[in-house]
Amino acid sequence: MAKVIRHSTDRAVRKRLGNLVDFINWKQPDLRVTEVKPSIIYDLEHYFGKIRAFAPDVMARHIKELRAVLQLSVLDGHLERNPLETFTHTSTPKPKEYLTLADLERLRTLKGLDDSERLERDIFLFQIITGLSHIDLANLTEKQVKKTPDGLTYLDIRRQKSGVQAFPILDDECLETIERYRNHPKVRRTGRLLPVNENQHRNRVLKYLARSIDLSFPLTTKTARDSHADLMLNEYGIPPDVVAASLGHSNSKTTLSLYARLKPETVARAVSEAKAKKKNSS
Repeated sequence: MAKVIRHSTDRAVRKRLGNLVDFINWKQPDLRVTEVKPSIIYDLEHYFGKIRAFAPDVMARHIKELRAVLQLSVLDGHLERNPLETFTHTSTPKPKEYLTLADLERLRTLKGLDDSERLERDIFLFQIITGLSHIDLANLTEKQVKKTPDGLTYLDIRRQKSGVQAFPILDDECLETIERYRNHPKVRRTGRLLPVNENQHRNRVLKYLARSIDLSFPLTTKTARDSHADLMLNEYGIPPDVVAASLGHSNSKTTLSLYARLKPETVARAVSEAKAKKKNSS
């Protein structure tokens, strides 16, 4: 059975291929695939690294796409061998930045905000508490708000990116945010649960908010999801498999490899408490 390619993946690949076309037009518009030499990699690194100012991991993905295109040329008989066959581009992932509980409190109590800034602050805090991605947050509807038999409120969603079900808990702060914006013009017009703006607009305002609370790194909508995982694992001691269910991951390996890791002090605390519990019960 052929693998189904998600729309978001297809769009990302097409964008990278478009960037490769831009690179070819910059280097040599009439360049033929048979003329591609291994040295093209240095021009590509210069173009994407210096001119386009792409991050190393983004550049690595573009090189991977170019290698795949050249490999198709080999299979079609246009090339005898892939000139980038043995080339590997290694990049060091940028360390993730997480908001602490103290950071959240400074953001929550930040004064002097106008209506637009206050909206983005409230939506961002909602996103940290729930761990939702930007697109899943933007698509929320009232029908996805559920209650457990003992009265806890949660969201029942299927992630747009993966199709995996997620069950983020809504605390009192989240419920207050929903009520605060229930009659917002955008909510009434779209029927969505919250008035979520475009990702680029949100990130612009979030950068201002980060400076306003003297944060050492810029905020983005992605920071919210990362911070949710870190807080759940390391501040509240919630097991990785439960955090994975909250984030909509198929297993906890994804959570621990891509979003947050257990800190040494978290592991030490858990081991110490387990040993103390065992000692007291014997």
